Amino acid sequence: MLVTSDLSVILTDFSSAFKPIYLPLDDPSDFSFFFDTSARRTCYIAPERFYAADSETAKKKPRKEGKEDEIGTRDGRVTEEMDVFSCGCVLAELWTDGRAVFNLSELFAYKAGTLGLDGLLDNIDDPHVKASLDSSKYRPRLIVTGYD
Repeated sequence: MLVTSDLSVILTDFSSAFKPIYLPLDDPSDFSFFFDTSARRTCYIAPERFYAADSETAKKKPRKEGKEDEIGTRDGRVTEEMDVFSCGCVLAELWTDGRAVFNLSELFAYKAGTLGLDGLLDNIDDPHVKASLDSSKYRPRLIVTGYD
């Protein structure tokens, strides 16, 4: 995430050409290999990028003969909403003095609706920031205009 002098945010991922878009819920190895490089165990990947073995996403995965579950790395498209979720997580961490928003198991609980962010958002004093991070179906999301 890059921030310009006029406080615009530019989302970047220099290694996105080989990272999978969708990740299985029941096998954290892809997450660990591709996304958990900081050793902080944080997970700011949009919840909709994780799929269950019996989901429609899993049924669309190409299977190679002799490989149980090898999938193509570019098996979809990262959407604006997915990027904005990740950006919202980073901004929430910045506004809470470095407190991690999610680890992998917390993100799964958040996706399932059994974990909320009320305690985390309560630590943010600025009402505009709090409203931005609390503005959509999968909090934290931001309202973005001019996303290219």
